[in-house]
Amino acid sequence: MKLKNPFPDYVKELYAFEHCCHECNSGDGLEWHHILGRVSNSALNCMFLCHKCHENYTKFDKGYLLKKQLRWLVLINYKFKDEDYEFYNRYKHYYK
Repeated sequence: MKLKNPFPDYVKELYAFEHCCHECNSGDGLEWHHILGRVSNSALNCMFLCHKCHENYTKFDKGYLLKKQLRWLVLINYKFKDEDYEFYNRYKHYYK
């Protein structure tokens, strides 16, 4: 599992018990993915993808990934931070 991206520790901790790609459920070669690029290290802007999905991330609609990530964060009862609200407000057009 590659953990080179500069996500804060509290974001990394969300994935402590995640062992599969958030897109295809593979457990092979998990990597951090900035959904909208490195514009923010918000929990809303990251997800685990396997190497194959990460390599082909451009085929995924960014709005689709952002909504999927938001649903997952709600499902795990994540407590949203100020930077998450700022991220959402700045990029809310992707959530429509």
